[in-house]
Amino acid sequence: MNFSQELLNKLDSIVNNWVEAVRQDGELESAHELTYKAVLDGLPSVLRAIAKVL
Repeated sequence: MNFSQELLNKLDSIVNNWVEAVRQDGELESAHELTYKAVLDGLPSVLRAIAKVL
């Protein structure tokens, strides 16, 4: 199984799930003030870097 390709194939889903989880986490008080863009910035790049290493 090519984990790099699987990660890249699911990138959008992972990012969307992450944003939703951050917004719903009551313990992350600062997350309530973040915009979608602020939460989203950087995550796709990090996931692509992880896929490259895999």
